[in-house]
Amino acid sequence: MYCIVRTSGVRPAGSATSDASICCLGGICSVARSKSSLRAGTESGTVSAVFSKGGNVPKLMFAVFVFAVGCGGSQMQSVGFSSQPLSPEDEPPMRGIHWIRGFAHGHGGGGSPLMTWHGGDIMTTAATQSIFWGTNWANSSFVGDKITGLDTWYSGFGSSHYSATSNEYTGTNGQVTSVTTYPAPGHFVDTSPGPSRPPATSTILTEVCTVITNPVSNGYYAVYTDLPRGSAGYCAWHSFGSCGSVPVQFAFFFSLDGDPGCDPGDSSGLHSQGLAALSNVSGHELSEARSPKRRLV
Repeated sequence: MYCIVRTSGVRPAGSATSDASICCLGGICSVARSKSSLRAGTESGTVSAVFSKGGNVPKLMFAVFVFAVGCGGSQMQSVGFSSQPLSPEDEPPMRGIHWIRGFAHGHGGGGSPLMTWHGGDIMTTAATQSIFWGTNWANSSFVGDKITGLDTWYSGFGSSHYSATSNEYTGTNGQVTSVTTYPAPGHFVDTSPGPSRPPATSTILTEVCTVITNPVSNGYYAVYTDLPRGSAGYCAWHSFGSCGSVPVQFAFFFSLDGDPGCDPGDSSGLHSQGLAALSNVSGHELSEARSPKRRLV
């Protein structure tokens, strides 16, 4: 098991701050919030602090204050971590990876082309919300038409012909329907620094559970960062976890402005290339998140 505690902002000694703690075991992660007091001189910024209870932890290269909350402890301690790889079995899996053009990620040969149902449930309906994470989302030149365009996209997805393409799938809890909503306020903007490199799935889950104060069990939370893809071989992915006791689906997206590997080649001229690319991969991730098996935690 490993646990992460995230705090926001610099607080004076003895003041209360909201912490989000995440614990992962065997690919299942759950996030809880708590109130804690900071010691004098604690500069948290936006920090993910990690401590382990057996097993490996994500890379963390500096000393931080750890609040062992919600994970079997209550003491604050100053600890330093060396670089260690994340144990794959402890991290929520990346599902529905949208690979870049021409990326050879390997496919099994032979066998039936039909999908096999392995049991489990699906999302019969979905309540979708977007999170725009990173300092660049405060820059109007970077934002352009992306936030308003994605608001329009999610608002129009429900009961559309596009959403109906997943309606053939069934699970132990019923059948996928075209019912998706985009409840007010629809999107959230978090201008704290986002990931500086391709993030772990637990990092995105922690952001979701920090920003979304009232998650719902049929929630799908899409996190759009300002991080360019760089040399990563994919454009986006989705995963699952829980915020406290509430199971959620969530997704991660790179910034795809000027990215030929994730460009759908839209020539309509009705919107920016960056919005077209994000809308394209958003459709892929939401459709797949609604239809496959998910594990409730």
